[in-house]
Amino acid sequence: MSCIIAKNDSTDYVVVLPENPTNFEKIASDIFVEYFSKSTGIDICVVNENSIKKGNFISIGNTKKLKEKSFINKFGPGGIAIKEDQGNLYIYGDGISDVIWAVQVFLEKAINYKFYAIDQVDFDKKDLLDLSGIDYEYTPTVPNRTSGFGYARSDYKYATGLKAYAHYGFRADGTPFWGAWDDIYYSCHNHMKIMPVDKYYKDHPEWYNKAKTQLCLSNMQMRDEFFNNLIGILKQYYNQTYFILGHEDIADMCDCPKCAKLVSELKPGGLHLDFTNDMARRVEKWRKENCPDRVINIGMFAYSTTTSLIPPVKRVGDEIVPTVVAEPNVFVMFAPCGAREHNRPITDPANKFHLRCFEQWNKACKRFAIWLYYGSFRRSFEFADGIYTFKENIKKFQEYGIEYLFVENNGVRQSISFQKLHLYVLTQLEWNVNQDTDCLIDEFMNGYYKCAAPYMKKAFDYLMAHMQKVRARHKYLTGREYHSGMCGRDVNYDGIWDLNVAYDISLMFDQADQAIESSDFSAEFKEQLKDRVEAERLLAIYIQLEYFVKELTIYDEARSINFFPKEKALELVDRMEKGCEKFNIVSLDGDGPYKDTLKKWRREIKFTSRGWEKLNVEDFWKMLDDLYEKYEV
Repeated sequence: MSCIIAKNDSTDYVVVLPENPTNFEKIASDIFVEYFSKSTGIDICVVNENSIKKGNFISIGNTKKLKEKSFINKFGPGGIAIKEDQGNLYIYGDGISDVIWAVQVFLEKAINYKFYAIDQVDFDKKDLLDLSGIDYEYTPTVPNRTSGFGYARSDYKYATGLKAYAHYGFRADGTPFWGAWDDIYYSCHNHMKIMPVDKYYKDHPEWYNKAKTQLCLSNMQMRDEFFNNLIGILKQYYNQTYFILGHEDIADMCDCPKCAKLVSELKPGGLHLDFTNDMARRVEKWRKENCPDRVINIGMFAYSTTTSLIPPVKRVGDEIVPTVVAEPNVFVMFAPCGAREHNRPITDPANKFHLRCFEQWNKACKRFAIWLYYGSFRRSFEFADGIYTFKENIKKFQEYGIEYLFVENNGVRQSISFQKLHLYVLTQLEWNVNQDTDCLIDEFMNGYYKCAAPYMKKAFDYLMAHMQKVRARHKYLTGREYHSGMCGRDVNYDGIWDLNVAYDISLMFDQADQAIESSDFSAEFKEQLKDRVEAERLLAIYIQLEYFVKELTIYDEARSINFFPKEKALELVDRMEKGCEKFNIVSLDGDGPYKDTLKKWRREIKFTSRGWEKLNVEDFWKMLDDLYEKYEV
C-alpha cells in the first residue's frame, strides 16, 4: 500500500500522539509539524490517539497504534525507527528522548533537512512526499550524546537540533539527563550536597575527613544516612535512570586508618567502587520492592590520581585482575582531567598513563560514561587544533561499551574559535563515528557560511597548519606545561602567536565579507553571514590585544615587525566590545567577565611610555579611579 503523505499542497494524513504524550513526544511532534509545513506548505493536524476514528495517520512516539503492530526491532540502546505499514507511518525510538531524533532522521530523508547550527537549518521545498515501503532502523554510536563546548543548560534547543543533550546533559525539555544533577541542588561533584557538612558535622565529625572536604567512605553509619538521602533523590527525579555519586573536586581523600587500609588494599578507585557498589546493591533492593519497572543506574567518578582515577586492580603473575568488581547496575564516569594533552587523542603517547588507567578500569567495570576535555580553560577564546581527536576517541571508547559522552571546553558562551564547527563535527561523529571528519568540516563550511565558505575554510586550514608548526617547534604543547594552561593559571608562551597570523586570517575574513557582499542573497541574510564571519574575526583581534599590546613599549628594530599603533589598538578594543555584546560572549579568559579583560587591555595601552603625553586629564583620573577600585586603596 502506498504512503504518500503529501501531494499537490494537500494531505490525507494526521499526526497521532499518545493519549498522554511525554514532553519529548510533544517536542518531536512540534518539529515534525514545523518542517512539514515549511517544506510542503501544508498545515497538518495533530490529534490524540483516542480521537482518531479512521483514515491514514503518522504515529509519533509510543502510541497504542504502535503497540498494536508489535514490530520486531533490531536497534540497540538509543536506537530509532521509521516504518511504513499498510499506508501508515510509525516514527519512534528506544529511549524517552529518542523519538525526537527519529523525527529528525525522517525529515533528513523526506525533505533533505539539515541542522548546521541554531541559526542555520536547511531543507528542500517538496510537492510530493512518498514514504511507501520505508523500513529504517538505526542505532547511534553513542546512545547518550552531549554537545558541550561551553554551551550552557539554556541552549538545549541548539543541542536538540544536533541530536544531542546540552551542556552536562540537559535534555530537549530542559530537564537533566542525570538524576540530581543541576545547577541549583546537586552537581556532578555531589557528595557534600547529599551529606551537607553544616547539617551533619557537629554530631558526626567522623563522617568526614579532617579538612571536611571529602566523606569518610568506609564509615557504615555515614553510608546508611547517605543511602536514606539518596532514596529521596531517586523519588524526586523519578524520570531519570542515571545517577552519579561524585566525590568532591578536591585533591584529597579521608585519611582515617580504615580508609587508608582500604586504599592500600583496593587502590583509591577501589574504595570509591566499594562504596558505590554498596549504594547500588541497596538501591536495587529498594527498586525491586517499590518500582520494579524502573531502571536505575548508579555511577562514580574515575577522575584524578589522588581520589578515584587509579583503578581497582592488582597484578597476579602475568595477569591484571580486579580487586573489586562493579555491580551490574554500576557505571564509571571516566574523566581524565589530568591527561597531559587534551588536544591529542587518548591513544596519543602523551596520554598513555590515562589510557592504561581506563583499560585497567575495564577489568573491574564494563559500563562507562566518558567525560573528556578540550583545549585550555585559561585560553578558552583561542583556536584549538584537536578536532581530529573526536573520531579517534569515540572509536576507542566504543570498544568498551560507551553509554554517554561529554566533551568539556569551557563554561562560557562562544569559547574556542570556530566553535559551531566543532559542535557540528563532534555531535555528527557521536551519532555515526564512521563518517569522515574532513567531509563533515566541508559540509558545515558550505552549509553555514555559504558563499563565504572557501575563505572561512582557508582561515581554518591556516590556523590548523599554524598550530602544527608551533607543535613542531615547542614540545610543551604535548606536555604537562600545556595542561597547566588548561586547568591552572595561564602561561602565555612566546612563539605561539605572532601578528602575521592575525593579519593573514584577517585578510581571509575580508575576502569572505567581499564574497558575501557580491552575492545574490537578500540584504538581511548578507548581514547574518557577515556576523558569522565577524564572530570568527574576533580571534584575530584577540591575538593582537592579548599578546602584542606590550609591544607598544618596545622600539628596537628587531621587534618592530610586531608593532601596531596605539590608536589602532584602542579601536580594536572597541570592536571586541561590540562583538562580545553582539555574540553573547561572557568571558575572554575563561574566568572573569569580558569587561575586565577589555579594561585590562585599555589600561595597558594607555600606560605605554609613548602614550602618556596623549592622555587627557579626564582619562588620567579615570585610570587612577579604576586602580583605586581594583586594589581597594
